[in-house]
Amino acid sequence: MPYINIEEGVELYYEDQGEGRPIIFIHGVWMSSRFFHKQMPYFSKNYRAIALDLRALLSCEFRTYRSKLCP
Repeated sequence: MPYINIEEGVELYYEDQGEGRPIIFIHGVWMSSRFFHKQMPYFSKNYRAIALDLRALLSCEFRTYRSKLCP
């Protein structure tokens, strides 16, 4: 699973497919990058399709962030 390190203790999960101009898929509340799993193959034919999970999801590591919210 690919992750990007945002800051110490904060990593975001993402999917990256294709090449070319980037299209970034950002999900809404109570969703995840899986919401775009059917769109990724289509757009990755002509673009670099990137879908990421925001910080509040279990697929993302946010130990430092979580400790600030829930001491």
